[in-house]
Amino acid sequence: MNLRFLPRLAPLLTSLLLSPLVHGALPTDNPIQAFYGPGTYAWTDEIGWERVVDVTEFGAVADDGLDDHPAIHAAIAAVSAAGGGVVYFPPGTYHLSDNLVLSDGVVLRGAPPPTPVAAPAHERGDGTPLGAPAQLADYAPPSKLVFPEYVYNPFSPQANDTAFRIITVDDPLRASNWGLVHLDTNHARIINFPNVTPNSAFEQTNLNFHPEFDQRNVVIFGLRGNHMARPDPAVPSGSQEAAQRYPARGSANINLAVYENLLIANNRLNDDVSGNFEMPGYRLSNGSFAGTPPGESVTFKYTDLYGIVVNRFNQYSGGGSLQPHPECLSRNPPAGNRRARQLAV
Repeated sequence: MNLRFLPRLAPLLTSLLLSPLVHGALPTDNPIQAFYGPGTYAWTDEIGWERVVDVTEFGAVADDGLDDHPAIHAAIAAVSAAGGGVVYFPPGTYHLSDNLVLSDGVVLRGAPPPTPVAAPAHERGDGTPLGAPAQLADYAPPSKLVFPEYVYNPFSPQANDTAFRIITVDDPLRASNWGLVHLDTNHARIINFPNVTPNSAFEQTNLNFHPEFDQRNVVIFGLRGNHMARPDPAVPSGSQEAAQRYPARGSANINLAVYENLLIANNRLNDDVSGNFEMPGYRLSNGSFAGTPPGESVTFKYTDLYGIVVNRFNQYSGGGSLQPHPECLSRNPPAGNRRARQLAV
């Protein structure tokens, strides 16, 4: 049933859609333990892998080129209201016009990439084959999420809020048991504290000292991500052209702050540079031309930023340094210190 034009029916069908008896063909296994072996990362069992909805039941249509943003958020809302679980994306390309906001207990899961022929480098210690490892050059999750692209046009500048999207959560303090699994994402970075940025250039957070900071059990697994950038908020300025952009210093493809249990693993980032764009005659803020000789093009490179940043708290960042505080990796930090435990990146 297509619910795109019948949104009022979605809450009535939520209990049915979450039933494994209705969608027995959908994946209900724990993909982390399916990849690494039974019992590994035991905390991932707290995620409701067995409670699955198909995003197409809410009106998302793969490969039609239309906006699936409302349908995807309707599925997220239904799963969240039912106590958490998985929104499954069958193979195909889904388009989103705006930021993707997850809720507590919700995981977005795509179809797994094809498993390669077993080879020694792709086996567990007991000889059983792993799933598709992300280090393979042809690693390609078949379920794709595509966000708006920034198109450089000096004659018709595009506003930043029409591109440079994010994947985030609605509650940066308490959202737990959420994540992304087996998805190919394009033009959206992942950050779970989008509004907690005390420095306009460097993305840092004070969440670790917030008394209610308790994000737990976050999984970013089997992801292929490209063109995941944040533009520098200070560009353009002065005499710069309105269409000029530059990657923000200190930003990252994946930037998360988590109190306990975080797994970022088997992901492939920035293997497609086709989205980098040239800006001829790039001006500096003082009006002079950049480059040698002056006036040559400057390239916006989506790869000119960090890949993964975890718990970069500004109290210990040294003004942007990525050196972690020693207690960040402690399994049992002293009382009152709210820093992540059991990180696996």
